[in-house]
Parts: sequence; C-alpha cells; structure tokens
Amino acid sequence: MDTSYPAINQDPLSASWPTVNVQVDSNRIKRRWDYAAERTLLTGAVGQYVTLFRRGTGTTYALILTDTDLIKKEEATGKTWSYLTPKYATGTAIASGTGVEGTTVDWATAGVAANDYFVSDVDHTSDEEPDSSWRKISSVTDLNTLVLSSSYTGTGTGSYKIRLVYSVPDNERWQFAVVNDVFCFTNGNVNVQKWDGSAATAVDLDATNAVKARYCTCYANRLILADMYLSAVRQPWTIKWSKEGDPTDWTDSTAGEIDFADTDEPITGLGRVGNNLAVFKKNSYYIGSRTGEATSPFTFPTFKAGVGLWAPYSLVEAYGTCFWLGHENFYVMNGEEWEPIGDAIKYEFFNRVNDTERTKVWGVLNARHNEILWFATTNEGQKCFSYRYRENAWSTYTFPSTVTGFFKQ
Repeated sequence: MDTSYPAINQDPLSASWPTVNVQVDSNRIKRRWDYAAERTLLTGAVGQYVTLFRRGTGTTYALILTDTDLIKKEEATGKTWSYLTPKYATGTAIASGTGVEGTTVDWATAGVAANDYFVSDVDHTSDEEPDSSWRKISSVTDLNTLVLSSSYTGTGTGSYKIRLVYSVPDNERWQFAVVNDVFCFTNGNVNVQKWDGSAATAVDLDATNAVKARYCTCYANRLILADMYLSAVRQPWTIKWSKEGDPTDWTDSTAGEIDFADTDEPITGLGRVGNNLAVFKKNSYYIGSRTGEATSPFTFPTFKAGVGLWAPYSLVEAYGTCFWLGHENFYVMNGEEWEPIGDAIKYEFFNRVNDTERTKVWGVLNARHNEILWFATTNEGQKCFSYRYRENAWSTYTFPSTVTGFFKQ
C-alpha cells in the first residue's frame, strides 16, 4: 500500500495510485479477496466465464466457456468435468501413429478441421477430463483420413469421437443468456449455440436465422441478438428477437428485427436497465421498452448521443442497471441518463491504458464483494480496476498470473 503521494481532495477512505490489492469496505481498508483452485482445465485452455445454469426443474449446472469449448463441471465423487462441445462420431476409426483411417465416415463434409480433437471411445472417460488420450488434429486429408499432431498411444480402434472445437476471435469474448430453460451462447465467429440441460452436446440454435451474432441478451422472455449475419452479409447495425418464450423460433410472426442506422457506428452491446433494453454504440445509445403488441413488441423512442460503450465487453449488468467504459470515463445508467462514476480513477486509467487496449477492457460483477471489476492491460501489465458501488470507491488489484475469465451470472 502506497500513500506517499496522496492526491489533493482525495477521498480519505482511498489510497492513491499505485496502491493495489486493498479495498474500501464499510469505512475500512481491507485486503483484497483471494481465490482457490477448483478444477484444472486442459493445458493451454483459456477460460473466459464460469456461470450457473439454473433450470426450471431445480437442477443447476456449473458451466465453463473457454476459447474452444463449453464444459460442464461434474459433481459426483471422483469426477471432474466433461465437454459439451459438439462432436462427430459416425462410423468407426483406426488410429496408428499420427494417422487415422475412418470407415463409413465423411469427415471433410462434416466440418472436421485442423485443431479439432480425436479420441477412441475405448480410451476415453468422458466425465474425468482432461483425458490424456485426446489428440489434436493437424489436418484432414480427405473424407476418411486424418493426420494427428502427435502419435496416438491408446487402443485407437472402433468407435470414436471428434470434438469440433469453437474459436473466439482475437480480443473478443463469449456472450450468453438463458431463455425459457435454454442456455444460449455466441461470440460472433460461430452460429449461436444452445444447450438444454439434457442433450449430450450443444448444437446450433438456428443455422439459418441465428448466424454468428456478436452480442446477445434475454429481454421480455425473448433472445435478443445484435451484429449478426443476415442473408450471408454481416449486419452490425441490426438486432433480432425470437418468439416470446422460444429462443429457437425466429420465423414466427412475433419474431422480428430492427436496424439502428442513424449513425454508421456498429452496435457494441446490449444491456438491460430496469424494464428497458439499451442498445449501445461507441458514442451513443438507444433505450427501448415493450409495446404490448405481439407483432411489434418493442419501441426505441430514446436516443442519446455523446456517450456510448467504447469497450464492448466492459458492459456489466448489476443492481438493475448497466455499468460500462466510455470514451472518456466509466459510467452507470440512471434511468435513461448516463452518469460518470470514474472521476477518481479516470486520469490514472487513461494514462496507463492506451487507445488500443481500452477497446479490449472487459468487466464482470463480483456480487460477493459488491464491486464491478474491469480488467485492462496497462503499461505495467494487467490491472483490475474495482468500483465498489455502495461506497462509491475505487481500488486496483494485481494477480500472480493473467486473469482471462471470471464467474458471471
């Protein structure tokens, strides 16, 4: 803790930069919370989010989104976790060295590609990952021939599975929402995915009407998508909504779409503020609400220019509103109006985080400690900027290794 150069008019409950790893709590300065190991992922996996998927049946699943997979935590004694990532398992295969030959397969047409993973079923225990038998695919030679990146050392004969891994674009992150007991997730690079809590794997939500959306949220019991492909062309100014209560139905008369083309800036995020829906751009935002009409369910009468969502993944929903990083400050939405909250930290933040890194800032709610966390790469490495809403106080954290993900509801 460093208080050697306190700022003029500084909050007496705060400490000036470079004070780190303390927080203000009920008029006291306390150590930052810490964390403990829970599950070990595959070496090289980059975790982005952990969330709890609570179904109406009362069952709750702990899910993990990495840069390549959807993972389910296994709760039984001695079990670890399992992959919910889509898989291809038609026919049989024989693996020998780095070569794999398939029978009654069509790997090329099925979309099997380099960086996917192969394993023989006889060598695989699906709920005790990471299983060392998985081998990364180096190339797909033809319809029934694969080349692995390293020699297969298991039995390698008979039924098998290929894990069709996801890919997340550089500097982007997963978005997810639960609508009517369906876990929906997307990242702008894959078709919107769904998992219903019972299927063996996630699958495309709708390969025709929910294509590579960058942002999503649940509003009015519908899945809302933004910045997606329509008729094979990306439309970064458009939002779409599903049928009420059914995130898989995009052709019903109550589903629809609307363009926000008042400015040429693309949409940068979707957020819920009380009973309203906010559609953000980099320097503006729209506020929408329900109309009560089945075939035209939303209206967006409010447009605010001058302040917007500069870093798409800095948007955090908490306490019934939205917090985010704009071009010149951190903000919270009060009704339909923005309010700056970052005056105490913004000079240090903008001095240490360059223009490129600002657009990559990502944020989460740490509800246990009543704080919003924003992670940024500074000229001193990664820093976590913490805003404690109840105390209106800021602090900064550092961690022994780079943080890539966090728990998010």
